[in-house]
Amino acid sequence: MACKALREIQATSRGKELTIKARVARLWDSVLIKNGELVSLDMILIDQEGTMMHGVISKAYTTKFRPLIVEGNVYTITNVRVMPAAPKFRPVKNDIIIKFSPTTNIEDIQDKEDIPKHGFNFSSIKVLSTRVGVHIYLSHVTGVAAHIGPTEESKTSFGISKIRYIVLLVEDQEVKIRLWGDKSDLIDAKSTGDVIIITSTTVRKYGRYSLSSNSGTQVYINLPIPKTMDVQNRYKIKLEISDPTASASCVLFDKEAQKLNQ
Repeated sequence: MACKALREIQATSRGKELTIKARVARLWDSVLIKNGELVSLDMILIDQEGTMMHGVISKAYTTKFRPLIVEGNVYTITNVRVMPAAPKFRPVKNDIIIKFSPTTNIEDIQDKEDIPKHGFNFSSIKVLSTRVGVHIYLSHVTGVAAHIGPTEESKTSFGISKIRYIVLLVEDQEVKIRLWGDKSDLIDAKSTGDVIIITSTTVRKYGRYSLSSNSGTQVYINLPIPKTMDVQNRYKIKLEISDPTASASCVLFDKEAQKLNQ
């Protein structure tokens, strides 16, 4: 059976079995917040044209497929089904998903570099403004880490959780990001001043935009793609400030950095 390009898969294909060729750009366990119970093994699939689609393996089949899938590898996947996307928390802009079934076959193929290694639907400040409290799509952002706080503990309705606060400069606006649980270990203060990508967040606004992680959130630091290179090329100075009681890092940009350097 010929491979189907992801852009060719339409809502009319729902329920049909297809064959696709794609890279697993991201891979994660989707779990329940309240108890960490596994719901599914999820992935972002990207094909030669750069089209992305959410792939889902139900909990019942994770034992079979988990050993066969490595993040970053390219696969031919046969007998997958097209299903409606969930009404909320979609990690890519698509209203359908690829669902693995018991008869799905997956074959690791040689990576000829013709399929992009990464894919993101970055959210601008304008897009974030439309997603405050609206969780149809999860939001991916990139910016310079102006502040990365220490790991702390916070009381939630589900118990005590680790948390780390980050401030990203996105289009010159400060965006506060909360990395919960194990996601707080994906970055530390050494990355202050670096260009950060944070995927799959929900959006609220308390004066400034506030984004929160979930089980699908991933963090990339200085990933060499055009979007982050544009941010890296901005004029900036990283400062280390300390006194006998404490220390902190901050970053100055453009005009403020130029003034300090005069």
